[in-house]
Amino acid sequence: MLVVTTLAWALPDGSKIHSTKLTSSAELSPAATLASAKAIDNYTITVRRELHRIPELLYDLQRTSAYVREKLDELGIAYQYPVAKEGIVATIGSGKEPCVGLRADMDALPIHEEVECPFRSRTDGKMHACGHDAHTAMLLGAARLLQERFAAGQLHGTVKLLFQPAEEGGAGGLAMRLAGVLEDAPRIGRLFALHVWPGLPSGVVASRAGTIMAAAGFYHAEFVGHARHAAEDCLTAAVTPPGAPGPCTFPPTVNAEAGGQPGQRAYQRADASLRIRYHRRAGLHRGGLPAGHTTVRRAAEALVGAESFVEVEPTMGGEDFAYLLAHRPGAMAFLGIGNRSLGTDVNLHNGRFQMDEGQLHLGAALHVELATHALAELTAGDAAGCAEGEAGPTCAEGTYLEAED
Repeated sequence: MLVVTTLAWALPDGSKIHSTKLTSSAELSPAATLASAKAIDNYTITVRRELHRIPELLYDLQRTSAYVREKLDELGIAYQYPVAKEGIVATIGSGKEPCVGLRADMDALPIHEEVECPFRSRTDGKMHACGHDAHTAMLLGAARLLQERFAAGQLHGTVKLLFQPAEEGGAGGLAMRLAGVLEDAPRIGRLFALHVWPGLPSGVVASRAGTIMAAAGFYHAEFVGHARHAAEDCLTAAVTPPGAPGPCTFPPTVNAEAGGQPGQRAYQRADASLRIRYHRRAGLHRGGLPAGHTTVRRAAEALVGAESFVEVEPTMGGEDFAYLLAHRPGAMAFLGIGNRSLGTDVNLHNGRFQMDEGQLHLGAALHVELATHALAELTAGDAAGCAEGEAGPTCAEGTYLEAED
């Protein structure tokens, strides 16, 4: 079946670009999705570079959020704002269930950019060193493709685009959930996110069933005693060195070092801080584990082939997408950007981090395929979004798998 579709794109000056095209069911194939994403490569790259120039931190995302809303307006996509301060929830489709969510984080890091390029950060001491500019650009690229499909009558259901603030330590995922993004009608049934990954070769997509990233925690303790001469350490209450079983276990010099002060006296106050990373989420929190890895695998293999999809071991990196995945089936996928010849194999959170922009179209296409696969699975009541062997209705209703040790 052929469908004639006329699309109108609004430009910032108020003018519009009209295009008419014929579409067929063949154009919904993964190969066609990849080709469509490649065709708008210039758009996605431009968006990423514009965002890279204006890095902002945590919830202070006025320029970033305004830029994203401007792009959504140009595409004619409705959205809700503000959500969790500067967050945005855009909606494409029928406005009815089934509904799939796609999420991108928008905040940068307090890092000085060491790479010279025409679109480097304009704010010294702030940089998109974790690829969130790429995440946002890929989701906007996917938004353009999904809006085209909806206009052509080829999107059945609803896709919500979650543009999240404050992933880098601000619990923005939690703020978005508390703002109701998962419960607002139409209710999101599956949820996915991408993260660029320099540790994987460019063009590779990775995920795994089970925990893929670590939980992060912070411990702080204050020790209070009485200030006095160190020789009297065992006679009255002293500040116990952090981690020590008692005040007399270590000599006074250890007490002095623990307090961060010179020796020969026991001090009144000492502090200890500890950051922890762990994978045993279910064991510590008595929680379950969202599913969705199978959907990622199917969508990725359809785009890049089975040889370019890999199962990864858990990483000690953290991601607050978990605040959302704790309440919906879904998954995070890694998009490989590691290319030594381009210098894009530098670790995240590094002033020399760079993005392999040749992979942006793949990320946009993967978003589209994840939405397409998940909508079809939800419509059919398929168990594909659950782990292998799980019953579809059980998983879809939120009875998630137990975590692995």
